[in-house]
Amino acid sequence: MNGVKRLFTVSCPTGGCVAKLPVILGFHGAYQSPGNFADNARFEAHGAQAIMVYPLGTPMIAPTWNAGTEPPSVWAEENDSDDIGFVEAILNDLDARYHIDRTRVFATGISNGGRFAWRIACETDWLAGIATVAGTESDANCGPVSHPPLLIISGTDDQIEPFDGGGFGGKGIPFSIGIDLWRDAGGSVTVLRPEGGHHVWNQPGIDTTATILDFFGIATTRARR
Repeated sequence: MNGVKRLFTVSCPTGGCVAKLPVILGFHGAYQSPGNFADNARFEAHGAQAIMVYPLGTPMIAPTWNAGTEPPSVWAEENDSDDIGFVEAILNDLDARYHIDRTRVFATGISNGGRFAWRIACETDWLAGIATVAGTESDANCGPVSHPPLLIISGTDDQIEPFDGGGFGGKGIPFSIGIDLWRDAGGSVTVLRPEGGHHVWNQPGIDTTATILDFFGIATTRARR
C-alpha cells in the first residue's frame, strides 16, 4: 500500500468464509502482534460465526496504530500511516474474495488498538459496532461521522489507561469525553468496569470475548471456555 508492505491475517469459521458473513476487525495493542491478540481473545475458540481479521500495525518491528490523536498520544505520536486506508483496502479485498456482509463490519481492539477502533468511527460511516478494551478516545475533538453502538470495557485497576484519564505519560483522555461525544451524536454506549481489572484483554468476572460477541450479535457454534 503506497509502496509499503502491509500484512493481515484472516480466520474463517468452521464452515468456511462463505458469502454474507459479518467481519470482525481485531486490532492488537501497541508493540504487540496480531498473533498475540488472537491468542488472548480466542474468538475462534468461541466459535464466532464471522470472518476474523487481524491486521498488523506499523512499523513491523514495533507496531502501533495511527489513532488520530489530538493532541498526540504517547502511544502513537510518530505514527502517521494511513491505517484507515489500509483497513478499507482489507475490506475491499475480503469483499472481492468472499462477498462479505458490508452492513455487519465490527471493530474491536485493546489499548492503542481500541483507540484506533474509535478513530475509524470518527472518520468513516461503515462500522456496525465497536468494542474497545482498555482503550479510550484519542481525539477530544472527534465529531463522529457515524455513531455505531459502542461497548467500553475498562478495568477499575487499569493504571495505563485509567477511566478518568492520565495514566502512562499523563496523556490519557478520560473516557467520559468520548462517551459524551458519542451520546451527543445520538449513539448508544455500554460501559463495563470489571472490578480489579488491569490493562489486559481478559478481565476478572467476565468473559471479554463472549461479551463482545453478544454485543455485536454474532452467533457462535461451540461451547465457550
